[in-house]
Amino acid sequence: DIDLYADCNNRISKVYSTIKDYKKAELYAEQSLESSLFINSKLRVRNAYISLMIISKFKKDYKQAFYFADLVLIYNDSLHNSQINEKISYIKFIDKQHAYEQKLKDQFYTYELEMQSQKRSRDISIIFAAVFIIISLILLIFFRNKRKINNQLSDKNKKLEESKNEIEKYHRNISDSID
Repeated sequence: DIDLYADCNNRISKVYSTIKDYKKAELYAEQSLESSLFINSKLRVRNAYISLMIISKFKKDYKQAFYFADLVLIYNDSLHNSQINEKISYIKFIDKQHAYEQKLKDQFYTYELEMQSQKRSRDISIIFAAVFIIISLILLIFFRNKRKINNQLSDKNKKLEESKNEIEKYHRNISDSID
């Protein structure tokens, strides 16, 4: 892992700086810088420049120390901007997530309304079907009873007609017998 290698080299550089072996400290700081630049780790590059700045100060090479101090400031600004950009990206992500959640809630609410509307439509259809069936049954019973009554009336009319014919026949027989 190059990041770990860069960090270890920088730590070793600090150890050599502490024991005032600035030549080895500078060597390890430069190796840390080289690895950090290779992986483009701004944090590790800044840390390597800090080590090089401290080593230059101890070596009393103030021009070099100021040069590294300027680079440290540049990388601090870059890191700060990166952190701000990360925070902005995170806020945008959270905002998008909230917008997506709200969209889902709105879709769910719309779906619920549609389901309620479909349920009402189904219930109304069932009620109309039940009313239609009940009215149909009432009409069926009414027409059956009417047909039954008509049949009974027709039977009684036939009997009346037969009775009338018998009476007329009887009357003719009596009229014929009297004559």
